[in-house]
Amino acid sequence: MQQGGQNLDDGEFIDLLKLTLEETEAAVRGGEITDAKTITALFWAEKVISSQ
Repeated sequence: MQQGGQNLDDGEFIDLLKLTLEETEAAVRGGEITDAKTITALFWAEKVISSQ
């Protein structure tokens, strides 16, 4: 993985977590992950993984 600088908006933050698909689903259901882009990416990844 390559590290680089961040160009965040005021008040914007990014937390990088390494979770399994199951852990991520649980975090969404538990309200720990509420970001719409992250949740959308999870649904997309779930669909791709299940079709393999």
